[in-house]
Amino acid sequence: MVFWHHQLKTKHNTKTEEDKTQDNLQKAKDYIKTEIKDETFKRVSENLLKYFGPNVYLGWISNLKFVAVINSTLILSCTNGFIIDTIKRDYLYGVYRTEPDGSITWLRKGLKEIVEETEPEIKKIEIIKLSN
Repeated sequence: MVFWHHQLKTKHNTKTEEDKTQDNLQKAKDYIKTEIKDETFKRVSENLLKYFGPNVYLGWISNLKFVAVINSTLILSCTNGFIIDTIKRDYLYGVYRTEPDGSITWLRKGLKEIVEETEPEIKKIEIIKLSN
């Protein structure tokens, strides 16, 4: 009898992956709303969240901080070199396929493509490492 009660209690307190994703979505939306002050980067961040989802956004992309937009370049910073390297390797540029007719089919867009779609005047992204 005690074991059965423990099972119910454990099952009741366990969140599903969908619940965790919804929690992370709300955390990401709250972060964008309260922590990002630059309106351009806020719009970009909202689209990055939509495209990559809350888990990737919170795990990687939210570590990037807005510095400035200078000469069509979005400058972002991060204090963690590992995160910068991972973002540059896995998320900065998209992957596409060129079709026989010459058109492009995106397999996965990257930050650069999503930023350009959101803010067409931004043509380049630079990520700089700041010391703690």
